[in-house]
Amino acid sequence: MDTVIGIKDLRLSLETHFFNKIDPIIKSLRKKYDFLSEYEHRKDIEFYSLICHAININGHDTIKTIVERVNKNLNTDVAISIYLHQSTVFNITCLPRNTKDSGELLIFVSQHFFNNLNEDEQVAIIGHEVSHHLLAHLDFPTREIVAYPFERKEINSLKSDLLAWSKACEITADVIGLVANGFITRHIPLQL
Repeated sequence: MDTVIGIKDLRLSLETHFFNKIDPIIKSLRKKYDFLSEYEHRKDIEFYSLICHAININGHDTIKTIVERVNKNLNTDVAISIYLHQSTVFNITCLPRNTKDSGELLIFVSQHFFNNLNEDEQVAIIGHEVSHHLLAHLDFPTREIVAYPFERKEINSLKSDLLAWSKACEITADVIGLVANGFITRHIPLQL
């Protein structure tokens, strides 16, 4: 019988350590400050700007193959929509759209995603972005919290802990991207 490893088991232990430190502080700061309303407004503007200038490419055979590989190797059924947008630099943006009808993950890729990467690299990147969604990495707007002018006594080491957590999240997402590609734990089924 195969050993079953869940996606959450692949989470870097430092990620969990720093999350346990920052989560209660952020929850208490949310009660006192309205530092997320402007962020949420900017995210909505960013989303509508991206969606207005992008093309849904889910019907493309390459995209179908990438999404199937990611969901199969991660043993998940995440609803993923991939959009192509023009950019002068390599750019990928991941935005969950949670509505009463769906919990779809929208991933915006620049043309460089196709021009400069092979299929294995594309799968790893999409798996990386899906892991941010599955592990709720997108719930903390790291940049906004770090930039917000909190009073010194309230912030203590939150900013450095938040940056350390964010770095650990990226490492976790890289590992899961490799799993999504089948490069790691190919013969061990994964569960959420």
